[in-house]
Amino acid sequence: MRRFLPLVLLLLALVSPAWALDSRTALADYHHDIWSARDGAPGEVTSMAQSADGWLWLGSTVGLYRFDGVRFRRFEPLPGETAPARPVTALTALRDGDLLIGYHYGGLSRLHQGHLIHYPGTVDAQPVGAVLSATVDTGGVLWAATGSGLLRLEQGRWRNAGKALGLPPGRLSNLVLDQYGQLWMAAGDQLLVLTPGAARLRTVLRGYITTNLGASPDGRLWLDTHARLVPVPPQHRGPDLPRPAWLAQAEGQESGLFDRDGNYWALGCPGLCRSDGVGRGPSVARASLARPDSRLEPSPQAASLGANILFEDRDGNLWVGSQSGVERWRHNRLAPARLQGGERYFSLARDGAGQVLTLTRPNGGLWRLARDGRSP
Repeated sequence: MRRFLPLVLLLLALVSPAWALDSRTALADYHHDIWSARDGAPGEVTSMAQSADGWLWLGSTVGLYRFDGVRFRRFEPLPGETAPARPVTALTALRDGDLLIGYHYGGLSRLHQGHLIHYPGTVDAQPVGAVLSATVDTGGVLWAATGSGLLRLEQGRWRNAGKALGLPPGRLSNLVLDQYGQLWMAAGDQLLVLTPGAARLRTVLRGYITTNLGASPDGRLWLDTHARLVPVPPQHRGPDLPRPAWLAQAEGQESGLFDRDGNYWALGCPGLCRSDGVGRGPSVARASLARPDSRLEPSPQAASLGANILFEDRDGNLWVGSQSGVERWRHNRLAPARLQGGERYFSLARDGAGQVLTLTRPNGGLWRLARDGRSP
């Protein structure tokens, strides 16, 4: 008795187990998971990071959560410690395994081996204000970008460091420590850098309002204005260094990010878009949402309808945090074969060269399939 199985299952048995999806795979062909409030996921997710122990952390307007791949758990401090009941605006995973937590209504905490350390909530007798980004430099100094300027922790107290460093007044964002020990930040329409040992900041780019600042896998830094993706002129001496894993998992990105293969993922195009190989191409400015190679339109049940943050974890999964929950895209072990359409039954065999042949019914087509499931 002849048996007919779905083509996608038979292809898995006939091709090499090393066969995997590549960057040509359409977004619709990735495995897609959606978690909402009914699954325990927080809403209004604004920040993401992955700590060295593998936990995925999510900051939201209702507090701090962590996810182990199965359950979302609201962070509960150890007995005798308290967690501020404030919306979380910024998360940064540090190389030593600690996690920095910034709050919308001011203040910064550090999660160290399960214990919460709270830093002062004032600077010069004034509230710290919303923390937009934070990091620790190679000398162990803690820095915070806030709505009122750049803060540096000195002897347990915050100091407003912007004026002494030559920082223009106003809102500060995108505080990033790179693999060369350089501290980057965006202020107004300027992108500035503080190199190791320097007494003042140096303006590197002007005329761009930075949405986020991220690195491609080869270590190049890129400024994203949401409308444009602009390469940042390198400021380091010595050999070029690739993007380290700790930098890639330190924090999520608001507008778009480079995955480990150099593809650029962007939000709001609308939905989710992927432009292939941008991070392997030349250092030239380009429209970040122009002609993506794959696009996934938002659907009412998908969290990406109101997406806020993008993140790639250390296993290569792509995450989106949104107003309604969390989504994940990852490689499928199965992919649909691209035929003419209308087929219901399939007979498969190998030819002399080891390629897969399929006879389709009821249309009677005969196809030779490539290893990626395409029909040449």
